[in-house]
Amino acid sequence: LETSDHDADISSLDGNTFWGQTQQIKQSELTSKPWGRTAFVSKSLSDIAHQLSAGVLGDVEIPLIRLAEQWNIGPYHVQIKDKRQGLFKADENVDRLRDGYPAVWRHKHNIINTLVQDPNAWLTPKPGKSREDQEEMWSRASQLLLALELRFNTQSATSIMTEEPVLGVRSWVSLKSLDFRLGAEEVSCLWLNSTLGLLLRVMFSNRPYVGRSGLTHTSLRDFPMLDVSTLDDSQLQAGAEVFKKISRNKLKPFHLLGEDGVRAQIDYAICELLGLDFEANVMAIVRALVREPGVHGGNGRDMAAGIFSYSAPGSGPGGLG
Repeated sequence: LETSDHDADISSLDGNTFWGQTQQIKQSELTSKPWGRTAFVSKSLSDIAHQLSAGVLGDVEIPLIRLAEQWNIGPYHVQIKDKRQGLFKADENVDRLRDGYPAVWRHKHNIINTLVQDPNAWLTPKPGKSREDQEEMWSRASQLLLALELRFNTQSATSIMTEEPVLGVRSWVSLKSLDFRLGAEEVSCLWLNSTLGLLLRVMFSNRPYVGRSGLTHTSLRDFPMLDVSTLDDSQLQAGAEVFKKISRNKLKPFHLLGEDGVRAQIDYAICELLGLDFEANVMAIVRALVREPGVHGGNGRDMAAGIFSYSAPGSGPGGLG
């Protein structure tokens, strides 16, 4: 290894392999809260993510809130469908003629690639289990779901919505908003699927494998979410209109972030809502994120070769014409 004191590149002695950068951090930052700076190879991107998690991007304040302060988190999958503990039997055939409830279960990348999805599973109440408990669990159903597990180099949706309340199972968890205004869930779904939402997802999730991300029910409580209570009704309506317009358009996998015109529309909408500059605040993050091994998992594009069509809507090949 060849390094200087701090904030230095770490590379092989022959200079052919770059491994990352050292960072000098205050001790108080290491012990006061979860620390995700090591999620990134690039120190500059780590600094931006850290700044964003504190509610600032550049010179713009970003209203963030702990997820549990604004959302009721749905039940753990063991409570739903475990052979012994579960209250329901899960079936991938949605049969509305049977007693039961709709759900979203698996995360098939070739199917779940739009913001709006249909239920893909059916939960049948188990005989012998308390009907009261089953109905209480169903009361935690919602139309907004968050993916607990992600593969950045194949999957494309961090969050989805359904047109009816569902329970999230295994790969998904239901999020029920405490803000019942029209558009709160749609704007939150846009945020979670935006580049800024993805940046925080990479930073705060566990990383057992390169190119993957996992969240637990416990860690989810402290996950930083956009505080939609700070947005007025007209902002929520504007966000909901964008959501409706693109909700059935296919997203590309996260490692192709720089080529995703739909993601660019999401980012542009978030910038409009928060008063951010699309090019100054977002495009540089996109270029850095797609180079991160934690995102491309060894399946990244060579950005130096110029494969980058991400642009503001209407301004280029990646935009909305």
